[in-house]
Amino acid sequence: MPRSKKKQKSISDKYTLVIVEWIDIASDASWVSEKDAQKMECVTCIEVGWMIHEDKKQIVLSSQFNDSDCGNRTVIPRGVILDIKRINNE
Repeated sequence: MPRSKKKQKSISDKYTLVIVEWIDIASDASWVSEKDAQKMECVTCIEVGWMIHEDKKQIVLSSQFNDSDCGNRTVIPRGVILDIKRINNE
């Protein structure tokens, strides 16, 4: 008699889909005046993914999954996060 397969939870049942707005380092190797260099600012970034872990220090997102693994992961320190929008999983 064949074994019944246990239904796996879908990714949306296990994790929350989020849009994270965060500040990143900006860098430029070109030569500019000191005045122009002083105008340089950090970059605001947007990351979308499934939040697979969060703690006081950081969040971990993944945007790719297969039957047993996750890929394309991003770790974002809490200190640079401006906003986290949770997307309805329904």
